[in-house]
Amino acid sequence: MNPFTKRKINQNTYHFKTKIMKNQNLQDIKTYPEMNQNIKDYLEFRSDVVSLYALKRINELEKELETLKVSHKNVISEEDERTSQVAR
Repeated sequence: MNPFTKRKINQNTYHFKTKIMKNQNLQDIKTYPEMNQNIKDYLEFRSDVVSLYALKRINELEKELETLKVSHKNVISEEDERTSQVAR
Protein backbone atom coordinates (compact mmCIF):
# COMPACT_ATOMS: atom_id res chain seq x y z
CA MET A 1 0.00 0.00 0.00
CA ASN A 2 1.42 3.37 -0.95
CA PRO A 3 1.97 6.18 1.61
CA PHE A 4 -0.84 8.30 0.17
CA THR A 5 -3.35 5.50 0.72
CA LYS A 6 -2.10 4.98 4.29
CA ARG A 7 -2.46 8.71 5.01
CA LYS A 8 -5.99 8.75 3.54
CA ILE A 9 -7.04 5.74 5.61
CA ASN A 10 -5.64 7.33 8.78
CA GLN A 11 -7.47 10.61 8.06
CA ASN A 12 -10.72 8.82 7.35
CA THR A 13 -10.36 6.74 10.51
CA TYR A 14 -9.85 9.91 12.54
CA HIS A 15 -13.03 11.42 11.09
CA PHE A 16 -14.91 8.18 11.75
CA LYS A 17 -13.76 8.13 15.40
CA THR A 18 -14.75 11.79 15.75
CA LYS A 19 -18.26 11.08 14.44
CA ILE A 20 -18.65 8.13 16.80
CA MET A 21 -17.47 10.15 19.79
CA LYS A 22 -20.13 12.77 18.99
CA ASN A 23 -22.79 10.03 18.75
CA GLN A 24 -22.04 7.73 21.61
CA ASN A 25 -25.28 5.74 21.28
CA LEU A 26 -25.05 3.08 18.61
CA GLN A 27 -28.62 3.79 17.46
CA ASP A 28 -27.68 7.43 16.78
CA ILE A 29 -24.76 6.64 14.45
CA LYS A 30 -25.53 7.41 10.83
CA THR A 31 -23.94 5.24 8.15
CA TYR A 32 -22.75 6.44 4.76
CA PRO A 33 -21.52 4.49 1.70
CA GLU A 34 -18.25 6.43 1.62
CA MET A 35 -17.54 5.70 5.27
CA ASN A 36 -18.44 2.04 4.79
CA GLN A 37 -15.82 1.80 2.04
CA ASN A 38 -13.28 3.63 4.23
CA ILE A 39 -13.87 1.13 7.03
CA LYS A 40 -13.39 -1.78 4.63
CA ASP A 41 -10.16 -0.18 3.39
CA TYR A 42 -9.01 0.27 6.99
CA LEU A 43 -9.76 -3.36 7.86
CA GLU A 44 -7.77 -4.50 4.83
CA PHE A 45 -4.93 -2.15 5.76
CA ARG A 46 -4.75 -3.53 9.31
CA SER A 47 -4.49 -7.08 7.94
CA ASP A 48 -4.82 -8.81 11.30
CA VAL A 49 -6.92 -11.97 11.43
CA VAL A 50 -9.93 -10.34 13.12
CA SER A 51 -9.97 -7.41 10.67
CA LEU A 52 -9.68 -9.71 7.65
CA TYR A 53 -12.45 -11.93 9.03
CA ALA A 54 -14.69 -8.88 9.56
CA LEU A 55 -13.90 -7.65 6.05
CA LYS A 56 -14.76 -11.03 4.53
CA ARG A 57 -18.04 -11.17 6.45
CA ILE A 58 -18.97 -7.62 5.40
CA ASN A 59 -18.31 -8.53 1.76
CA GLU A 60 -20.43 -11.70 2.09
CA LEU A 61 -23.31 -9.77 3.63
CA GLU A 62 -23.14 -7.06 0.97
CA LYS A 63 -23.24 -9.71 -1.77
CA GLU A 64 -26.18 -11.44 -0.08
CA LEU A 65 -28.01 -8.13 0.25
CA GLU A 66 -27.58 -7.42 -3.47
CA THR A 67 -28.95 -10.88 -4.31
CA LEU A 68 -31.97 -10.26 -2.08
CA LYS A 69 -32.58 -6.85 -3.65
CA VAL A 70 -32.63 -8.42 -7.13
CA SER A 71 -34.97 -11.20 -5.93
CA HIS A 72 -37.28 -8.66 -4.29
CA LYS A 73 -37.33 -6.54 -7.44
CA ASN A 74 -38.22 -9.63 -9.52
CA VAL A 75 -41.05 -10.60 -7.16
CA ILE A 76 -42.49 -7.08 -7.30
CA SER A 77 -42.27 -7.09 -11.12
CA GLU A 78 -44.04 -10.46 -11.33
CA GLU A 79 -46.75 -9.25 -8.96
CA ASP A 80 -47.25 -6.08 -10.99
CA GLU A 81 -47.48 -8.18 -14.18
CA ARG A 82 -50.12 -10.49 -12.63
CA THR A 83 -52.11 -7.51 -11.37
CA SER A 84 -52.13 -5.91 -14.82
CA GLN A 85 -53.23 -9.20 -16.44
CA VAL A 86 -56.10 -9.58 -13.98
CA ALA A 87 -57.22 -6.01 -14.67
CA ARG A 88 -57.52 -6.76 -18.40
